[in-house]
Amino acid sequence: MKKHCLRVNHELLPFALGIFVLTCTGLLLMAKSRESSAERMESPESGTAQPKPHVQMSIIDLQPFRQASSNKIKSNTGNQGTATFVNLNPAVNSWYLLEVDWQGSSKSSYHLENPQPRSEKLFLDPKYPLGIEISQGNARYSCSFFENKTNDALDPARNSQAPYASLCDGRLFLRNPVKGHRTKLELEAAFFRQVWGGERVAVIFHHILEDSHRETAKLTDAGGPGGGAGGRGKVEDAPGRVGPRNVTASL
Repeated sequence: MKKHCLRVNHELLPFALGIFVLTCTGLLLMAKSRESSAERMESPESGTAQPKPHVQMSIIDLQPFRQASSNKIKSNTGNQGTATFVNLNPAVNSWYLLEVDWQGSSKSSYHLENPQPRSEKLFLDPKYPLGIEISQGNARYSCSFFENKTNDALDPARNSQAPYASLCDGRLFLRNPVKGHRTKLELEAAFFRQVWGGERVAVIFHHILEDSHRETAKLTDAGGPGGGAGGRGKVEDAPGRVGPRNVTASL
């Protein structure tokens, strides 16, 4: 009996050793996989553990289809600079951004709008350093913006405070930021309110001029044309006209 048990144990020993080796190998592989996953999570290159810092984007960066071109500009006085022309969306062909950078001066930006996006094309021409070119079919127009260093046509259009300032004989418009709409009277009232005692002056003029544009009715004589039948000289409304089909109708 003992010999039989020993024989069985000797036969199962290699099988047990194989199971033991496979178990140890599996445990080692699991430990290494956990270590490697932990290293990946702690690594700065991982997108989950270390998110990328937030980058602030401008309205220009949000236009993925924009096209930009640059050109050297030169004024009649010899000043030199660089003009960058950006078509924010060539498929729409309506809004443009013009950046002017004169040497020794600060950079200026202008928001231009093409009123005829289907027929007009705007571009910079290296052979024309004084402005931009506009092509419409077979015709071509030159818009002079940089004859002087003060940006002749652009700065006066910006200072006009008009929402859309005309440029190049109406072929372009400069868009200016505005805060609502105010009439001349509203501007004058706002100026008075900024001065000490100006509110009282505005109230006085309000009472003086409140009836300046008042319209009154005219009294007519009872016996004259348009007079009432009662002879009391009061204004009465003329009777309404009735069509021939409704003469015999009753309400």
